Amino acid sequence: MDGSSNVRHGAGASKAKSLAELIRSAVQSSIRDHKRIGLLFSGGVDSTCLAIAARKHADVTLYLCGTPDSQDMTWGREVAYTLDLPTVEVEVTKENVLASLEDLVNNHGLDNPRWATTFIGFNMAVPMVEEGLVMSGQGADELFGGYRKYAETAPEEAEKMMLADLKELRDEEAPLYRRIADSQGKRLSVPFLEQKIVDYGIRLPYDTKLSENRNKAVLRDAARLLGVPEVVAERPKKAMQYGSGVSKILKEYLKEAGMDLSDVMVQLSG
Repeated sequence: MDGSSNVRHGAGASKAKSLAELIRSAVQSSIRDHKRIGLLFSGGVDSTCLAIAARKHADVTLYLCGTPDSQDMTWGREVAYTLDLPTVEVEVTKENVLASLEDLVNNHGLDNPRWATTFIGFNMAVPMVEEGLVMSGQGADELFGGYRKYAETAPEEAEKMMLADLKELRDEEAPLYRRIADSQGKRLSVPFLEQKIVDYGIRLPYDTKLSENRNKAVLRDAARLLGVPEVVAERPKKAMQYGSGVSKILKEYLKEAGMDLSDVMVQLSG
């Protein structure tokens, strides 16, 4: 029996059921009167939960962003086919990665190099969304222990890191995500950052999120209750900047240029 068994049964199961209901409710309330939505989609458990919950209330188009053979693109296509939802592919290239970075620096005020790779793909995808509402899965990793660094840290310290990362996302990064969407005439929906999900996620015990062999455990259990196929619910996935190929392209460019990212951003702002 693996370390996740206490999550999949008993008290863990009731927590997953409550989380599934909160996700359904947050998605429905965030859609409001929109009949069509564009979902930024990687095929991971976070975005697949949102896709399944959202399609009950609106027509959903999945927007995949990545290099042609990237994890997010190839896996996203497979999961989209399983869900029988339409897709739009946003191809990541060296040229549009650099163009997106320049736009972020000069037009959106990005000045934190740590955030750059995360925002580059988002900034490329949002202008391609035809729908008035853009939905995204940010927040799930910080709330439910998705990043590798949490699993590699002692539980007490990991919980502090998760709270600090969540605060940074909500207070500093989320406003920039919204400004980018606003600049394209879109409304941004981030269901995992709805207050009721944040409050619930913060209260959950550490061992419902991370075990020896499993991260985001309670979310993966909730995903299956929502109807996410088990192979999708349990599949490990890289963060967007790695899964899309954005980070790799930018790293190769910086090596060729003999510069670090901070220097490039200063140069672009000049």
